[in-house]
Amino acid sequence: MIKVIKLFIIILILTSVVVWLSDNPGKVEIVLNNYLIQTNMIGISLLLAIIVFLTIIIFVIFGTIKNFPKNFKLNRKAKYLKLANESLDNLAENILLGNSDNIDKDARKLRKYLDNDLFSIFILFNSCLIRNDFKGAQKYLNILQNIPRAKYIYNRASVILLYKSKKIDDTKKMLLQLCEDKPEDIWFHEKLSKLYAVEKDWKKAYDYINKLRSLPDFLRDYAAQLKVLSGGKPLEALTLSDNSIMVVNETIKYLLNQSNIKKAAEVIDKSWDKLLYLDLIKTFMSWKISGEKDILARYKLISKILKKKVNKDLSNETKLALAYASSAASIWGESQNYLDKISREDWDERMIEVFKSVSKEIKGTKILEPEKLLKDGPKWTCCSCRYNDSSWYLICPNCQSINTILWPKSKIKEQTSPEFLNEFLKNPLRHLPKMKGEN
Repeated sequence: MIKVIKLFIIILILTSVVVWLSDNPGKVEIVLNNYLIQTNMIGISLLLAIIVFLTIIIFVIFGTIKNFPKNFKLNRKAKYLKLANESLDNLAENILLGNSDNIDKDARKLRKYLDNDLFSIFILFNSCLIRNDFKGAQKYLNILQNIPRAKYIYNRASVILLYKSKKIDDTKKMLLQLCEDKPEDIWFHEKLSKLYAVEKDWKKAYDYINKLRSLPDFLRDYAAQLKVLSGGKPLEALTLSDNSIMVVNETIKYLLNQSNIKKAAEVIDKSWDKLLYLDLIKTFMSWKISGEKDILARYKLISKILKKKVNKDLSNETKLALAYASSAASIWGESQNYLDKISREDWDERMIEVFKSVSKEIKGTKILEPEKLLKDGPKWTCCSCRYNDSSWYLICPNCQSINTILWPKSKIKEQTSPEFLNEFLKNPLRHLPKMKGEN
């Protein structure tokens, strides 16, 4: 409403001025070169308006001509940005699909639209790796070498190309030099360590991962296991990580060798909730037994620990552990009691094994419908290829991935660290180097 009133007032004022000028046109005389020009206020106002209008037109035309090259560049830049955005969208999709031909096209478009060499050449390099075009990859690697900001990417890309070309000795040689040049770089030390681990040279594998001053969390389990495999003290490995069943099991053996059953029981107490591995209890109850008194002392310690945890564990592993420990101590009634707390539908061959020991001592016990109860027990599983085995390996026998075999009953999360070996090389674009500022 206020805007309407304002507009009405402005129109009223302008109309009043025009009407007044019409009623009182006045008289204007201009002498120019002995010529007398006579007019009125309306005429002079119209003349001034024409002069101002022509001046503005001239300035607009001049400005358009002057700024044409600049505007042309800006329009082209806006067009290229739009096309580059489309190419990036297509590139993301084709990277996931592994379509190397389309990756090449989009990378070249980005190089043209954004005048960018580093990113585009790196993408073209990886595209060649996807289709095993090692000559093409080497060509783009040579271009990367001449880009000042691409030195670090060039080094990592060189390692990947050498390894995928199966030049293992050259890969080691280059990694050794890079580890020396970059003593704090996690990526180079991890890859060199894992090359030695594949060869089962545990000592060198551990030495190179141990050279890092600050060990990242995703490598601590791996480093702890290497320390034990290379002959290091299990207690020192346990300070690196208590997530490894192998490290905990070897620590228990080490402590039992020193007759320190209390400390061994404490190790189980701290790790049982997340590991839930029956063989830890088997080791504790059977390793270096010195007599009946010793086994009863061990049972007293371990049963006290496990009874506090039995209600926390919804997987029946603690009940099974108590049943086994009781049978190992020849407390058959207690063993049968814990077995009975496990639903028959959840029984597998491990429960059957304990039950057979109990049934020999307690007459009249039997399993109902045994053919429905004889399930296979849990097995170690590779979280990369799902390979199953009754034994733990640091290196998966099936896919050669490192530190990916986990106990399915445990609460340890699957490994998420980048694998340098078989699984890593399936799609190298999944492992672009981290840039500054990434967490």
